Amino acid sequence: NVIRYWMNKETYIEENNIYDFREFFHLEKIINIFSKTENLFKSLYDDYASKYNIKNYYFHFDNNRYCSSSATNIDDSLNIIKVSCAYPLLMHNKLYESNLSQNKVIQNLYNSLILDKGFNFNDFFLECSIRFTFFHEFRHILQFENKSNLLSENVSNGFSQERHLYEIDADLFAIRYVLDFVYDTFQELNKKDEKNFKNLSYIAIGSVITTNLLYFFKDIDDLERVENK
Repeated sequence: NVIRYWMNKETYIEENNIYDFREFFHLEKIINIFSKTENLFKSLYDDYASKYNIKNYYFHFDNNRYCSSSATNIDDSLNIIKVSCAYPLLMHNKLYESNLSQNKVIQNLYNSLILDKGFNFNDFFLECSIRFTFFHEFRHILQFENKSNLLSENVSNGFSQERHLYEIDADLFAIRYVLDFVYDTFQELNKKDEKNFKNLSYIAIGSVITTNLLYFFKDIDDLERVENK
């Protein structure tokens, strides 16, 4: 109801800027890729909006075909986190289509983790990325609580020291929660030793770096090919 109200008022969200991946109901693979990302974003937003007493909030994919995300507070009334439709597909391609976990170097470095029952390298890498993206944007929501704002991860209008400080703060906030996830994952391993804890940390750092690079270089998706199938 909140989002419908704002769409009707044409304050911020235009209906044609919301990417509805469910239109591809005939492409089960695409539905699964987007659903996995959406479900985690929404679940995290539900949990942490409640913890921080944020009442009106919304998550959606937008139509940008390069990797981007943003956080917006509108008139002290609506808090929106959005991610480009490029992000889920790019992350999937980097991990699953390229069979990253099957790389011989990866297998040699993280062999004890990969062999641990219940641990999935690609799933862990992806979830670290999603959690980092969410908590980075969520921190922007908290930074500008009670103030209208728009902070996007892709800008080309020169350096701003103030903005840079906001971004560093958001990164530190997000990394803290990624490390919480590392610790929770470690507790579920069968073999809880120093090596596996370090390796989980290294994978998480790699995921965060990969995510930042996708945003920084505005990596482009291949959705046009998918949508024309």
